[in-house]
Amino acid sequence: MRLWIIKIGTSLLVDERGNPRTDFFNWLAQEIVFFRQNNIATAIVSSGAIGLGWPHLGRSRRPDDLTGKQAAAAIGQPILMETYRRAMASQKITVAQALLSRQDFSDRQSYLNLRRTIHELLQHNIVPIINENDTIATEEIKFGDNDTLAIMIATRLKAEKLIILTDVPGLCEFIPGQSPKVIPRVQKITTEIERLATDRRSKNGTGGMKTKLAAARIALMSGITLHIASPQDQEVFRRILRGENVGTCFLSKANLTSRQLWIAFAALISGRIGIDAGAAKALRTRPVSLLPAGLVKVEGNFPAGAVVEIYNISNNQTLGKGIVNFPANILEKIKGKHSQQVGRLFNTTRTEVIHRDNLVIW
Repeated sequence: MRLWIIKIGTSLLVDERGNPRTDFFNWLAQEIVFFRQNNIATAIVSSGAIGLGWPHLGRSRRPDDLTGKQAAAAIGQPILMETYRRAMASQKITVAQALLSRQDFSDRQSYLNLRRTIHELLQHNIVPIINENDTIATEEIKFGDNDTLAIMIATRLKAEKLIILTDVPGLCEFIPGQSPKVIPRVQKITTEIERLATDRRSKNGTGGMKTKLAAARIALMSGITLHIASPQDQEVFRRILRGENVGTCFLSKANLTSRQLWIAFAALISGRIGIDAGAAKALRTRPVSLLPAGLVKVEGNFPAGAVVEIYNISNNQTLGKGIVNFPANILEKIKGKHSQQVGRLFNTTRTEVIHRDNLVIW
């Protein structure tokens, strides 16, 4: 089954007064029919709950305080789903709601249950409408955004594409005295590409181009093709399907395993470990395990099996993440030692700090 994830920002769904843009919802329903005609399943990651809810609080503008945002989300989420339901029902499409928080991804069993549930909906031709659970997920309201949620969903479901619909035509290069120039294709996010991203966002939105670029970085590591495009071109999906240049396309050649994706992007970090320059070079250039000899510093109090961040002690540069074989107190005892010493000391043949199968380096 081919699967495309469609992420839609608040500015496309909600007008300046906090009313749903029904014409857009109706257009989207027609496009879901087009996808089905081409044997493509779709799931929608939708913003808009806070944008639809805040006018009902009697405020003159979108709230900035946490309690106001939570209240607005509680009001707006049913309005959002009812608007989707009506638009999709006109095309005889059934929708389902899924409200998620980061905890649903950090716990591996919850993440597997989530994947099974959404696959079950897709098997029955039901379109999942996915949103952050803004009413209770305080961390997501403060720091989260649906661009990140969308790529996390795409990686978990092994989607073919993630299309981020926004009110700008793509990642643009701004040259003084000229119209913005859309960058059509990106295969690597360089410093120059990062400079093109701005924090500009719509009145009702929470993201910006920087969050989309962060999602693109994950896509490039995950084997998922990501598009940033505007529905002002109502042929946007058809053009993407035909392989035409539309918006900005981030082309990925990588393909991490499901376990590596969970380690890299979903699991909660329990601590940090610092390694020397030699170990850092080995991890960057060869598919090897991290051995005790290269371990220099242990930060945090974590058990065996925890996910930790790995950094180069010489320049403090983050290298990746991994699942440790020993708790923090044991790592303190074995850091800098050769594997044979560790084996004799603890009477074990498993002497790696992190096995290469449980290691993600970027």
